[in-house]
Amino acid sequence: MSQVARVFVVLNLLIAAGFLFAASTFLALNDNYKEELVKVQKAKDDLEQEMSGRIETLEAEKKDLANQNRALQERNANLTGSADTLNQQVRSLEAEKQAKDTQIADLTRNLNSMQATVDRHHTDLVTMTTENKDLNEQARTARKGELEARNELAGANDTIRERENTIADLEKGLETAKADISQKALMIDYARNRGIDFENLMLMDPAAGTVVNADNTLKFVMMNLGSSKGVKRGYVFDIVRGGKYIGRCLVDEVYPEMSSATVTLLKPGEMVMIGDRVTNTLN
Repeated sequence: MSQVARVFVVLNLLIAAGFLFAASTFLALNDNYKEELVKVQKAKDDLEQEMSGRIETLEAEKKDLANQNRALQERNANLTGSADTLNQQVRSLEAEKQAKDTQIADLTRNLNSMQATVDRHHTDLVTMTTENKDLNEQARTARKGELEARNELAGANDTIRERENTIADLEKGLETAKADISQKALMIDYARNRGIDFENLMLMDPAAGTVVNADNTLKFVMMNLGSSKGVKRGYVFDIVRGGKYIGRCLVDEVYPEMSSATVTLLKPGEMVMIGDRVTNTLN
């Protein structure tokens, strides 16, 4: 029985004793002593019965509290074991945390070192980027200068080629002029050797006719132009076919209605043909 239950029982007994004392005193003073004594006895029995029931109840409660106390003690033991286990785990975790803190400190130092290296490399990269930009600018300037120089050289080469072509054309023209002069000189010499009055040739009348016979092997042609048309020995006629220039001939003999001539100039690949037109008015 717990201390509280004992106190409660003692108090009940004291109350019952006081009640009996009061009842005895009251009955002693009362004429109906026996009847009252019976009542008091009954009240005492009822009170004892009630107290007995309460005591049983308290004993049951005591037993239940004892069971609860044992359960709590077992739980406390279990919790104590769990607490020990947890404390051991805490100590293990603290040791692991300390090791991790050490690793983190090492990693932090390594990270700081790596960050310093990265910063240096970044600075070097910025410097190299600036230098590379300058070099690219210099390269662009150099390429631009090279391109301008190439353009100038190309222009100079074009000018040189143009001048060379001009010189070649002039030389070709000079050769043509020389050949023409030589041809004309030969014609003049030929005319003079044939007794032709060359000065009168400059005053020849315009005339045009047709080739009526031709021998390309002998370079001989006959034209339907004679003295009746004002043709004289030494006259020069150009031979054309359609709009194409064929060659040139020099009159050797003149007859009233026709004349013979020697082919003095023939375009390469061409032959004089019957029906070709002859004229002294081309140039």
